[in-house]
Amino acid sequence: KACSISAIRLRKLLKRWICPFQQLKSPPIEPQRSLKECYRKMSENERKIDELIQGLAKEVKPVKTLLHPALRVLPWVIVSLSYMAGGIHFLGVRYDFSDKMHEDTFMFEMLLVLCMSASAAYAAGLLSIPDMRAQKWFLAVPTTIFGVFMLWMGAKLAMDIGHIRLSKISWHHCFSDGLMVSFIPVVAIIFLVRRGCTTMPGWACFMSTIAVGGIGWMGLRLSCANDHIAHTFYFHYTPFLLLGVVLGLLAHRIYKW
Repeated sequence: KACSISAIRLRKLLKRWICPFQQLKSPPIEPQRSLKECYRKMSENERKIDELIQGLAKEVKPVKTLLHPALRVLPWVIVSLSYMAGGIHFLGVRYDFSDKMHEDTFMFEMLLVLCMSASAAYAAGLLSIPDMRAQKWFLAVPTTIFGVFMLWMGAKLAMDIGHIRLSKISWHHCFSDGLMVSFIPVVAIIFLVRRGCTTMPGWACFMSTIAVGGIGWMGLRLSCANDHIAHTFYFHYTPFLLLGVVLGLLAHRIYKW
């Protein structure tokens, strides 16, 4: 009898604690969607994606892919050398041209500048492609040749430093001749690089300056008979240094996408 009374009391106590929780109603559970409805939703989404793709495809215009950099640079080389030859004919070939063709130092300088200009033009063509065709290492080639050329100029300057008279250096027509000889090549190479999308405008301007400067340097050296280092440095080198400074300052504007 005592056990039955305890069981009754325990039952009442549990009801007193459990009933409030039973009165709380759980939120209604949404019925699961049928498999057919899911397939219908999926087909609608796919149809919308197809319509989006078709709408975007209608706005796409055909784009002509760029040729290999060597094929793109070849016309620039032909035009630049032809223009340089015309400039030399207009300015007049130096009187000792035949003697200079047998001078080793002069021929070394001409070949060095020609290789520098050609490699820099090819590098400019590579730079017009965003990834440079995975040939970023090629930038070291024209840069190295340019360094050798500067060492060559420095050695000549050091050997003749005692004979330089700055007071006798005045304006010379070679400065304006250098700008004239390099006008068409610089316009052509800017157009060549702008046909692409370079991601390194600074390097593009540097390579363009080296390429154009090499053409102009050869044109002046083949038309001007003055081999004095002060003359060649101030009136043959300074025009292209000035060109490089201008292109460098305007690099992001000239070669913007």
